[in-house]
Amino acid sequence: MVGLLYALPNTQLTRRLASEGRLHPLPEFVPDGHGDQCTNGLNFDTLRPRREILQDYRRVLERVYDPAAFAGRLRRLTDMLDNSGRKGHAHTNDARRKFSGVGMLHRLINSVPESRDLFREIFSHCLSTNPRSARWIVGQMAFYLHLGPFSRYVMREIELKIERLDAEAAIVRRPANEPAAMLVN
Repeated sequence: MVGLLYALPNTQLTRRLASEGRLHPLPEFVPDGHGDQCTNGLNFDTLRPRREILQDYRRVLERVYDPAAFAGRLRRLTDMLDNSGRKGHAHTNDARRKFSGVGMLHRLINSVPESRDLFREIFSHCLSTNPRSARWIVGQMAFYLHLGPFSRYVMREIELKIERLDAEAAIVRRPANEPAAMLVN
């Protein structure tokens, strides 16, 4: 997953940002669902405008986790993997087995509708050109079960942050004698 830079405690970056007066205070309490660097990064004053950074970040997420782009990377991986020297089956207690089963493939193909046809095509391509790599490709597809929907959540959160920055900038630009809002009946 692609994330925003976050200055972690007790790191050289944190010490440098603190000495420059750019580090924001670390929160004492992080509410549930708000503790990831994907949506809560940039805990410091940036040199580039924050809005531009957030817009760039959103564009990167949109491109990286676009179903067609993700499937394209899987297809290239299928063509590059060489598992000809590997044994054909994982040990029964191998945790990776859970990513190679028909059930996982069915879940992948049916739970993410926007990528259903793409994943089906990738899997068919893998079976016909590189069948020994099928379980590895299914494992990579499984990442999309989480990362695809999570990336869309992150993009929505970033859009909200951009909207807040725009609203704050509009307030700052408003002349002092202009009312904050006009009521219309």
